Amino acid sequence: MNTRIDKKLVKEYRVADTEAAFDEMLDECYSFNSVGGPFQYLRASEVMKEMLPTDYRCGHVDWLDSECSDDRYYEASDGNHYDAKSVNDAAGEVVDEINDEIKELEMQLGDEEDDDKISELEKQIEALNEELSDVEDCRL
Repeated sequence: MNTRIDKKLVKEYRVADTEAAFDEMLDECYSFNSVGGPFQYLRASEVMKEMLPTDYRCGHVDWLDSECSDDRYYEASDGNHYDAKSVNDAAGEVVDEINDEIKELEMQLGDEEDDDKISELEKQIEALNEELSDVEDCRL
């Protein structure tokens, strides 16, 4: 993942509540309705958390790994997870920032007469265009 996107996610975006999403998946897949009686109102996620906490944690990690493989979540450098919409929104903002930087450098390039400075500006623009391509590839 591009470091600018990663930094933007960590600084500006809310961490995804992956545990709540995992609980929702468990509760949708498993029901105690067929058991009946006082048990029919139990939630599979709560039962698993209370009765099988190690299995619950392992299940959550395995589920999250699968979700990350399917590009539904992204693990940032801070160890937290962000959903695909946040990653794509951050990538869009980074694209805008890079385009603004390129435009600024191009304006400087048009005003510059020193060959060494022109060469340096062209290298910076080329590097930003490469980063722009990298950012576009990071969208989930």
